[in-house]
Amino acid sequence: NEIPSVIAFGRDITERRKLELSLEESLEREKELGELKTNFISMASHEFRTPLTAILSSADLLEMFGRKWNEDKYLEHINKIQFSVQEMTSLINDVLVLSSGDFKKNNFDPRITNLKKVCSEIIENCKNDPFFDHELTYIFDSQKEEYLIDEKLIRQLIINLLSNSIKYTPKDGKIYLGIKELLSGHLEITVEDNGYGIDTEDQKRIFEPFFRGGNIGDKPGTGLGLAIVKKAVDAHKGLFDFNSQKGVGTKCTILIPIN
Repeated sequence: NEIPSVIAFGRDITERRKLELSLEESLEREKELGELKTNFISMASHEFRTPLTAILSSADLLEMFGRKWNEDKYLEHINKIQFSVQEMTSLINDVLVLSSGDFKKNNFDPRITNLKKVCSEIIENCKNDPFFDHELTYIFDSQKEEYLIDEKLIRQLIINLLSNSIKYTPKDGKIYLGIKELLSGHLEITVEDNGYGIDTEDQKRIFEPFFRGGNIGDKPGTGLGLAIVKKAVDAHKGLFDFNSQKGVGTKCTILIPIN
């Protein structure tokens, strides 16, 4: 009779420990979401003000003078409104991606994806960015075009890296996107620019949500880009290498296991 009792006692301890771990994870997640909400409110109050002001200003001008303007002047303010809405939408999407749990194991959804097509679409969208006035080089160095990846996360990863390069590289600067299959069994994604770079002290905090470098001035941004990139890399069990020098530029290299 003693052995079954010991087994039952051990089972009770195991179940209790599982419950404790589950509660700890839930509390930690709740704490993260609480911090995320607090930081979002603080950031949104600042980041939303500029596009909302632009929208209101252009809307007022269109109401007063729109019927008298020529088509170019009219479209200029329509484009300002559209860009401001896109800026706000992008900000909200970043927060949603970071808080939605898409990076958790049970939501990780790798499928056969045409990566070359995805990159081409991203490049075309980048060229429509109002901040884009750069020399962008794109090289897809692989005989294969399709890979087993989570398309949503990889798309977010590349978009955020390129968006950072566009925002923080001066006009006519150089930006590079490279995709290469390595003999080591990894997919290498490289984004490099000759922009402002990141101060050595700031580099310690680049993956913290809402953190922004001290040398970017009044450039728009949420400080969420690299946090999203890091989580997307981790979800793929990949590696992230970051090299940046203030006033010289930044190079991000990501290795994703192909298998």
